[in-house]
Amino acid sequence: SDLTEPAIRLVGVLSSSISGALLIDKWGIMKNVANLLESRNQNLVNLAIMAITAMSATLPYSDSICELIPLLFTSCNKYANILFCISNLTTDPRNAVK
Repeated sequence: SDLTEPAIRLVGVLSSSISGALLIDKWGIMKNVANLLESRNQNLVNLAIMAITAMSATLPYSDSICELIPLLFTSCNKYANILFCISNLTTDPRNAVK
């Protein structure tokens, strides 16, 4: 839809603050953002990666972002900048084990 791009940008901005990231985590929005990694629209993929990276930097221990670890690893071959997300997530020892 026409609102997808602005919505992902808003998620990225909210994910950059602790209060915003907690809200995103509470609402479980990151699963929907992660689904955009399969989009044919490269701009949406890039925005999704940026939003996930912001969230992983702000709340690397959140359950909703931890659930994305397998998807992030499988997406590494297509999108090298996902490694930033993985790097952020592995600062939490609980996630490093996964």
